[in-house]
Amino acid sequence: MHYTAEMFADLARTAHDPEAAEKAAALLNGSLDPDTVLGRLLHLDRNERILEALNMVLDCHGVESLTPDGSIYPIGAYVNTGDTYTTTIILDEDGEFHVTSWGDFLEAWEREQAEGGGGF
Repeated sequence: MHYTAEMFADLARTAHDPEAAEKAAALLNGSLDPDTVLGRLLHLDRNERILEALNMVLDCHGVESLTPDGSIYPIGAYVNTGDTYTTTIILDEDGEFHVTSWGDFLEAWEREQAEGGGGF
């Protein structure tokens, strides 16, 4: 998927960086290395560093694990915007990025599980 700054405009409105939306798109498109935003975090893989860099440029509240109720296994991680149904960036368990709210993502995952699917 090709990401555009417009996809992140609402998220970037609260950021202290006027170029936050452009940086978010560049991080996900691969034209901005997360290490230039964060410094190198050796204990994280590339996708995790991208999430941490997105959290920083979008001025959010950290990167959180997304674990369904009753499970000990996460199905992904997301940039915490402070609201369940505010658009954010999610990294699913297959290493795919999604631009949606974590509440909508979890509900879709739960429906998929109820229908006997394997997730995303």
